[in-house]
Amino acid sequence: MRVCRAWLDELSGDAEPWRVAPGVALEDKTYSLSFHYRHARNRRRTLQLLEERAKRLVPAPTLLDGKCVLNLIPPGAPDKGEALAALLAQSRAAIMRSTSATTHRTKRCSGCARRRC
Repeated sequence: MRVCRAWLDELSGDAEPWRVAPGVALEDKTYSLSFHYRHARNRRRTLQLLEERAKRLVPAPTLLDGKCVLNLIPPGAPDKGEALAALLAQSRAAIMRSTSATTHRTKRCSGCARRRC
């Protein structure tokens, strides 16, 4: 988060070349930054300008481009795959606890279909 704040402070200066490029916006996503350039006149040249500028940041961000967006990710930041794996691991553990508790509460009498005769 501190890295993104430092990048944001640096990129917010009036002398920044991207600031005079029409149709470009910088979004602070707290844990990353995103340049949006959908409304730029020349998208290819604008992307090149943004990539060149982003590469001069310290520490150097991981650059992920999307549909008219360039995401700046701090070094060592987890990606969506790692986040999904952690979420699945948590979900599996919760399901296992829930299934174990439910099975225990709903055991059926062996002689009939009722629960706990």
